Amino acid sequence: MDPPAVVIDAGTYEVRAGLAGDDAPRYRAPNCTARPKQQLQVLVADEIYTIKNHAQLEFSRPLERGVLVHAGAQRDVFERCFSKVQCTPRDSRIVVTECAVNPPSARKACDEILFEDFGFLGRMRLPSAVCAAAKSKEILEDRERHLATQHGGKPAEKRLPYNHDCVLICDMGHSASTATPVLSGGAHDYAVRRSDVGGQLVTGYLRDLISYRQMEVFDETATIDKLKRDLCYVAQDFDSELAKCDGTTKEHGTASDVYAEFVLPDYHTIDAGYARLDTRHPAYNPEERRRRTRPDTSPQFLRVESERFCGPELHFSPQDIGLKQCGLTELVADSILKCPHAMRPNLSAQVMLVGGGARCPGLRERLQRELRPLMLEPYDVEVVAPREPELTVFQGAAMLARDNEGQYLSKLDWEEYGADRCLVGFGRPENGSSYDAMDVG
Repeated sequence: MDPPAVVIDAGTYEVRAGLAGDDAPRYRAPNCTARPKQQLQVLVADEIYTIKNHAQLEFSRPLERGVLVHAGAQRDVFERCFSKVQCTPRDSRIVVTECAVNPPSARKACDEILFEDFGFLGRMRLPSAVCAAAKSKEILEDRERHLATQHGGKPAEKRLPYNHDCVLICDMGHSASTATPVLSGGAHDYAVRRSDVGGQLVTGYLRDLISYRQMEVFDETATIDKLKRDLCYVAQDFDSELAKCDGTTKEHGTASDVYAEFVLPDYHTIDAGYARLDTRHPAYNPEERRRRTRPDTSPQFLRVESERFCGPELHFSPQDIGLKQCGLTELVADSILKCPHAMRPNLSAQVMLVGGGARCPGLRERLQRELRPLMLEPYDVEVVAPREPELTVFQGAAMLARDNEGQYLSKLDWEEYGADRCLVGFGRPENGSSYDAMDVG
């Protein structure tokens, strides 16, 4: 019996690896390589965790907006993944995910890594949106059962029944946000819309705000990224949230409900920063909010108030930093309206948020509320966010790898017909072997 195929979901920020049929990845690590300043040692993937202070590292990411730009770094990360998953590439097949509009040059470079450097027997390439859509059926059914329990066991009222063959995937990635409609198991490229606002841009904007207002943290990107994940949220009404912070910026003034503090790491007694005085934290004590913590107390900390929602607001208003692109709501609406008229009701009723950025509190509610007025007709709008949105693509890819045994491009075909022909697909080979379904046609 052949060993199960290896599944690799390589995102811009993180790589997830496992085997076909797995419910969770067996290995998760940053999809990057790093080198300590003024040193020749190169750290790959999870090896960067051996360095406590990431400000001392110079990072190199192989992907930019989901497109392969540094093949050497990606090869090193893949090699680390295969050793952790304990697979033998020359005796295995592999399933890799990609963005919906991946250029042929990036596809060819990836195939050269898999076939020439590692020698896999076969490769199946799947768009990340298709993988997420495959997992969405299970997620939507679980949500439907949960809603039924809230209505006394009766099915929740819906104006439109779920159509699992018609889903819009909104991928909140590290370097971009992408809206991709998936119809009948295929991503429709003509309706894909992408914005350059991702988690990296939000972190950089938050880092600039704190540096200009309070403390210079331009080299502490990793610390600010953790602050963003622990404290930031999407405001449902930006103006009202901003009004809460009016008059509370004095050093010893009364703090608003938005105010929080983030303790900075000193890499001696504190290895990683953590949040305190946050109303959303389970250990929040309202008695501690009566007076702000004095700056002369230890350890060192950052005061954050309006910064908590000003950073994620870029998803909806990128014009705030001069970026001439539409917000997330317009991005999703335009993608839906570019699809056939008959598909629009199902797409608007099943908008799935995936990616690490989908974890931001308030994002789903804000998108759902602002998306309704942009529909040309009174469609039913429903935005769903899984419990672990960053794992949805991998879980879908593992399901498809388990159920699709005949859609692999073999190494023999790749060597015989050439990389260029396998990418564009000039008909079916005479020997009856099958190309990748996404490569041919």
